[in-house]
Amino acid sequence: MGVESCIAEDFISMISKLTSKLGLGEAVGKIFTSLLLHGGYLTQDELTRLTGYSTGLISSS
Repeated sequence: MGVESCIAEDFISMISKLTSKLGLGEAVGKIFTSLLLHGGYLTQDELTRLTGYSTGLISSS
């Protein structure tokens, strides 16, 4: 894993924890940050692959 990947994973984790503390849930933070890091354009299948979440969870988040 490269330095950029480690930084991205740490950033995703940090934002997920923040959104969880704000009552939005960890999934919202992980999905939002994944979209942010990838330019805002990802399909539901791509988000599923990147986050490990089901399409149902992504759809409801």
